[in-house]
Parts: sequence; C-alpha cells; structure tokens
Amino acid sequence: MVSCDDLRGICSRAELLTLDQDICYNTLPDNQLEVLASGADNNFTYQWYSKFYSDPNFSQINGEVTPTYMPASPLTDSTAYNVQVTSVFGCGTIWADNIGVYINVADTFMGDLNSLNPVLDTICYFTIPDLIETINSPDGGYPNYSYEWFSSNDGVIWDPATNSITDSYQADELIEDTYFKVTYTSGPNSSGNSCGSYTSDSILIVVLDEVDPGVILEDDTICNGANAQVLAFDTNNLPSGGNESFYYQWEVWNGIGWDDTTGAINTTFDPGPLTSSQSYRLGVTSTHANNCIERYTNSIYIHVWEP
Repeated sequence: MVSCDDLRGICSRAELLTLDQDICYNTLPDNQLEVLASGADNNFTYQWYSKFYSDPNFSQINGEVTPTYMPASPLTDSTAYNVQVTSVFGCGTIWADNIGVYINVADTFMGDLNSLNPVLDTICYFTIPDLIETINSPDGGYPNYSYEWFSSNDGVIWDPATNSITDSYQADELIEDTYFKVTYTSGPNSSGNSCGSYTSDSILIVVLDEVDPGVILEDDTICNGANAQVLAFDTNNLPSGGNESFYYQWEVWNGIGWDDTTGAINTTFDPGPLTSSQSYRLGVTSTHANNCIERYTNSIYIHVWEP
C-alpha cells in the first residue's frame, strides 16, 4: 500500500513479504510474517491485526508492534493477518495489504481405524480374496492422500504389500491366514510436509486347509461286457481339508484328456458293463465357494479282456 502527504509530496509504502500458506492443524506458520515499509523518513511504527476467515473485520493483536510477527501458539483455525504501518514523520497510517496474508489451517487428519471391508473373510486354499476396500476415506489434512498397505502372517510382523498405492487392495492367491492393514498419509502443506498419518485396524483373511481329495479303489480286470466293480473311496483315505464339505465329479479318460461323466456326482460310481478298458478318477471340490480349486484323486484302470 502507498500513502502520500499531498502537501509535502512525501509517500510511505508498506508491503507484506509473507505469502499465503497452507499449514497443518495445530502448527505454526512455516515462516514468520514480515512487512517491508519505505518512504518518508523510513521511520515507522507497526501494529499487527488478525481475524478468522468467518470474521468481517480485523482485530488488533496486543503488543505486536514490530515489523515481524509469529503467532504465540499453534493455529487450529484458518486466520488472516495484516499490519498497519504509521509514518513517524507524519505521512499517515496505511495497511500493508488490502486483504492481508491468509494462513489456511487444515482440519485434523483423522479417520475410522476400523475402516476396512471385509472385516473378516474366509477363502479356499490358493484362491484370491475379495477386494479389500476402505469403508470411509480419511478426513482433514490436505488432499492427494497416499496409501501404504501391509500384510502379515501373524499380525505382529508386517511387510509392505505390493502394488499398494490406492485406497483398495487386491491380494494375490493366499495359502495361509493373512492379516492386512493400511496406513493413510495426508497430502503436503505449503512446505511440502505431510500433515500426519494413521494406520487402520487390521483384517484377517482366513485360508482353509488345502483339500486332500483322498484315494479311490482300485484297478480291476474283467471279462468283455461284464459289470465293473463299483468305484469308491478307500475308507482310510477319505477327502479332507477346505470346509470339510465337498462336491464330487467322476471323470473318464478319453485317450487325450479327462471328460466329466454325466450325473456321476456322488462318492461312489458304478461304471456298469464295459466292452473296452477305461480309466477313472474323481474330482473333489470344497463347497465353501464357487472359486475353490477342484482337486483329483488317483486314477484307477479297469482292464477289459477282448471278447
């Protein structure tokens, strides 16, 4: 701002040297506020003022009468500052700036620690869990939050997860119980510093034991056209693992690969009369979810003699 004594032609000038700032909640401005005055006899007095953004007018800050000013305590509300400069020579009083310098104070960086979905999930062995997502994004600080995901087998020792820079995380196939959590970090203030970070509570992905499909009995030799034995599990080697509940599908060898046998979805299978040699096996799948992996028993061979 500029003020002149019209009679004497002597001007005074005052300029705020401090730029507007974005700072974190409950912190001080990055730099002290400073005014540069010139003109007249270069002899001035000063008085600093402040106001919250919502206030219409500035209020005097008692005792702050130097060319520089730093708030006495950290700021928790966005505040504007300005300074009046008075020429001792008598050229009048001017504001250093029409609107002052604004210190924008971010809200407290915070969020819901129990913020991950799903909170608990159960999957089959070596399958991909559902997408892990944040239920509520963080609040406060400055935008462009960053995310860092971590995984752990015991909930104690944590390792950074791969490809973990968004507010959701897709894990690869899991073979054991695994915990996940995420650390949220605020974007930077005017000085390039973060306004803090916090870490969510962890969630646990429960991985069921790998399915052991069991063993079926047994190779056989029959006459042409005779009934083959009913195929069944070895009672000492039944299926296990997963959720201990299974779907079954008998398969027959076609010379190149395995074909499902229509309707053969029980623990036993009666091939009936055979006129050619055949190999059979049984596919066993946990009923826990539709993406569980089908696993196979040993194959058995029924040899059929020529007529």
